[in-house]
Amino acid sequence: MTPRFVVEDPSLPHQIVLTLSGHDIAVSCNCLRGMGAPRATGCSPLEVRTRWESGEAYSRWLEHMAMIGAEVA
Repeated sequence: MTPRFVVEDPSLPHQIVLTLSGHDIAVSCNCLRGMGAPRATGCSPLEVRTRWESGEAYSRWLEHMAMIGAEVA
């Protein structure tokens, strides 16, 4: 079994959320909680893929942040 490490703070308005489901990896944001969301995360996915290259999931989340006009610290 592969160890799992999760850093999550649901109280933050925006935080990248990565979810593994079978062979799929979904990227989402805390602000999408409860919007037609899957059971595992409670966040609606921005995009789902079976493979993300290094930095692509974070880039997708940054695109989301720019689209909604949120600042990234």
